[in-house]
Amino acid sequence: MHYAVAKEGYRAWCNGYGIAATSRNVDLAYEWLNFWMDGYPGAQQSKIGYFSTSGGYDKYLEPDLIKQVYGGVGRDGGSLEERAKRVYVWNTRPKNLEYYTEKWNEFLAA
Repeated sequence: MHYAVAKEGYRAWCNGYGIAATSRNVDLAYEWLNFWMDGYPGAQQSKIGYFSTSGGYDKYLEPDLIKQVYGGVGRDGGSLEERAKRVYVWNTRPKNLEYYTEKWNEFLAA
């Protein structure tokens, strides 16, 4: 499989976690955050093509998988660092969303 890269760059997204001010169980919320930051969930996500934003994933992944997913060995687009340099927009709703939607619908109708 090969991925096409638009000359404008990639559209990327990420997520962040936080504790709501109205949380009823702050200790449990911290436990959940600590679980996600430990590295195991990020390692599991790495296996399906996503990337961990926290360290520690490497203790749960085989060295060859780290080279492939993060280093870009045998992967289209190169390393994570190289791919990140080509991100055009990180927002989930870019300013020109209507344009993207129109073009996507044209593609689907073709």
